[in-house]
Amino acid sequence: MAARAVRGRVATALVTLCTLALVALPGLGVPAQAVSPEEAPGATVAVSGLAPTAVTPESVVTLDVAVTNPTAEEIEAPRVDLSIVRYRMSTRSVLDAWYLDDQYLVAPGLIAREELAPLAAGETRSVRLTVPAETLGLLTYPEAAGPRGLVVELVADGRLLDETRTFLLWQPEPDPDPMTLGILAPVTTQAAGTLEARAQGLSTEMAPGGRLDALLQATRAQPGVTWAVDPAVVEDAAAGTAGDAGITWAQTLVASAEGRDVYALDPYDPDVAALAHADVDAFLTTSSRTPGSALTGWRQDLTLPGPGVVDVATLTAAVRAGRGTVVLDPAAPPEPGLPTPPALAALATSAGPATTLTPDAELSGLLQGAVPDVVGSAFESRQLLLAELAIVSLEQDGPEHLLLAAGRDWHPNATDTAALLDAVAQAPFVELRPLSEWTADAGNPFDADAPAEAIAPGEASSRALRLADELAEDARRVAQVAAEPDALLEPYLTTLAAASSLALRGDDAVRTALLESAREQGRALASGLSVVEGSTVNLIAASGDLPVTLRNDLAQAVTVGVMLRPSDPRLSAEPSERVTIEPGTTASVTVPVTAIGSGNVDVDVQVLADDGTVVAAPAAFTVRVRADWESTGTAVVGIALAVLLVAGIARTVRRGRSASRMAPMRPEEDAP
Repeated sequence: MAARAVRGRVATALVTLCTLALVALPGLGVPAQAVSPEEAPGATVAVSGLAPTAVTPESVVTLDVAVTNPTAEEIEAPRVDLSIVRYRMSTRSVLDAWYLDDQYLVAPGLIAREELAPLAAGETRSVRLTVPAETLGLLTYPEAAGPRGLVVELVADGRLLDETRTFLLWQPEPDPDPMTLGILAPVTTQAAGTLEARAQGLSTEMAPGGRLDALLQATRAQPGVTWAVDPAVVEDAAAGTAGDAGITWAQTLVASAEGRDVYALDPYDPDVAALAHADVDAFLTTSSRTPGSALTGWRQDLTLPGPGVVDVATLTAAVRAGRGTVVLDPAAPPEPGLPTPPALAALATSAGPATTLTPDAELSGLLQGAVPDVVGSAFESRQLLLAELAIVSLEQDGPEHLLLAAGRDWHPNATDTAALLDAVAQAPFVELRPLSEWTADAGNPFDADAPAEAIAPGEASSRALRLADELAEDARRVAQVAAEPDALLEPYLTTLAAASSLALRGDDAVRTALLESAREQGRALASGLSVVEGSTVNLIAASGDLPVTLRNDLAQAVTVGVMLRPSDPRLSAEPSERVTIEPGTTASVTVPVTAIGSGNVDVDVQVLADDGTVVAAPAAFTVRVRADWESTGTAVVGIALAVLLVAGIARTVRRGRSASRMAPMRPEEDAP
């Protein structure tokens, strides 16, 4: 028997099935031949293919099986019997119970038999069974649509060697109103830590056969699958961080994103719940990335929290950040007799309504092949998923929308998953649609049935995140005066974003190391501009220019102005002219001041951005104001000059004639 495990709700479902069996119609056609329940000698039978995906009355059903004899003895006269359970399974609990349990609850009818030549020791043989749909004995009314059980038995010498079960999807007429189905695949990395560790992890995940490579190959051909992408993964790969394989991967993903629903998460896939609990925004946001990026045009309104209950704080923060479409934790399967809960709802928050998407946990597991104890092969997983989807689409009070969501650690088998997605896309009872096409149907919001705050194990400390955010604000304030603020801040904010990544949930050591590294970078930025302290300045005029020396230790040129704040009204100051300071240099800025009295005045120095924001640490100096010295000195000099002038004149007057001067010459009188 193929490996099977009994789930929690099977015991209840068995009671339901037994009751249904009492009223079920008897099987049509030839009943399956009874065989003795002896222990199998090790031979196995497995279904490897069934076509078409949905069977109509005009179809010809082909079933491919593989029979294997792993023993050391030949099996003589083996045969393969194919039987059908004509009873329509109408609930998920009934379907699961039939699939998982060994006993027949509704007698199957034999529809095909293939006699085989002896099966040699160690041999595996492929067998194809062909059955016209008209011989299945199924009703052709629309109400008869739904999954039917198929039983494949390997029999030899009157002994049942092995059996397996699968499903045929009966669709006598097209479904006029198929159920909306969404599939969400996160494209994020499990690599975390330092940038070097992240680069190494990306290289592994993007190499052929790596997790991200397999994810891309499995989903790229199916545009109905929605991607939730960490843009930092794509940009790092495109920049060559993950080598040539990463560059190729990024190019393929960007090309495959055309015509597809793609949601860009915030860079480095932050732990949105931890940030919400600390009341801190994401350190890097997709909207702040460089315009013209290959990611331009991707949607930015989805929030994808980590595992665990999504609380009111996280919902509110998501709406406030403009990411009000929130994927909740997957919901468990419904109790027997109850319909599948809807995937789409609107919840009220203090910041506005949040559109919530709740994946189906069981069906999401089948999508990912995460239930190996339940299904024995990729084909069985695919058929079980299709049968479950068919059941949900037929539920009387079932959902209009259903969501399957893979986990961030999904490493699919690319070939098997691509085949599964193709089969789902072809199924007539569901319509695979991008999320953005149906999330607007959420309806009126209702109060959230969620805790106010739920801290997940391993979540980052709120205090540590708040301290990091405060320092980041200081760094942003300083960086605004740089020539290229985003480029100046990016290394620092990248470290902070990496430290808040969801991939680090539970890894306190690495997170702490990254936060400490970010603190050092933040302090260097916040203190990058400074005032060079000087000695006391003398001002001996009623007005003048006071010099202030600034130093720029940042990696870029900055443009700033200076404003002086005197502590005494005897001195007033005007804003300085704006000055550009090259990196690693100092510059002197002159500030116009006016004095209306004398005395010593303490002055605070403020280095300002264009909007008046202070961008350097406080500094102060003392101005010795002697505004009356100029007038007093002028008066003294003027009086001195006047005295000298008067004295000179007086001296000249007092000197009189000199004794050696000749008498004035007169003309001589005429002689007698």
